[in-house]
Amino acid sequence: MLNKLYYTQQLLKLLPDDHGLSDESAMRSWWQDFRPDSGLRLSPEGNYIMEQLKIEHWAFELPVPYMNNRQILPGPAELLLLNKKLTCPYFLKITKTPTLVFYGSKEATMFAMYGDVKKFLRYLKNT
Repeated sequence: MLNKLYYTQQLLKLLPDDHGLSDESAMRSWWQDFRPDSGLRLSPEGNYIMEQLKIEHWAFELPVPYMNNRQILPGPAELLLLNKKLTCPYFLKITKTPTLVFYGSKEATMFAMYGDVKKFLRYLKNT
């Protein structure tokens, strides 16, 4: 399985030579949780870099509000599940219209097939 350090190093190679970022500074700014063994959730800066480099991605708008027992999804438990189970970088854009962006075709395809956040999360939980 590819990890954060690998992704960070590959992205740094795609940037112009004068970017001036070290592996460590890029890890700290591009990932929501910069620890090497944590999930692949991108920070807003990391998502910006991916967009600037024109990395292929798939974005899905989430229903607003998406209610599940009076809890707006994704909540803390769902975020932990995404962090634990997703094998590609992803970004959760929290705006008026929340969007889940996948930088991997496998997860994007599965999300599109399920077509529903709750069903997709149930699939992840059972894999």
